[in-house]
Amino acid sequence: AEQESVLNVMSTQFRGDFELHLASYDFLNRSGAVSRSRAMGATRFSLRGTGLDVAHGLDSVAGGWTHNIIGGRDPVQRTIGSLWRTRRSQILPGRRHRLIPEFTEGK
Repeated sequence: AEQESVLNVMSTQFRGDFELHLASYDFLNRSGAVSRSRAMGATRFSLRGTGLDVAHGLDSVAGGWTHNIIGGRDPVQRTIGSLWRTRRSQILPGRRHRLIPEFTEGK
């Protein structure tokens, strides 16, 4: 839900920045900016030795800001975050996205 919310704000309200972030991820990752942001987040939120992983508001591979660290999350989030690599092509700037399916009781 956190990532869906940030994705939709960035996609609709910061479309130009969002498009730039999507296009520049490979460079940011190769340059080490993504891993440096995680290391800084681990220090800032005192996560070392806690068993928690650094979490971005929206994964940088999905167009999120590398500096938008929101705290620590269970390591299962790493698996969820890795799914962005295969679903990145489904992100359409300017559009609202639904990441969590809605369920209606009785249907």
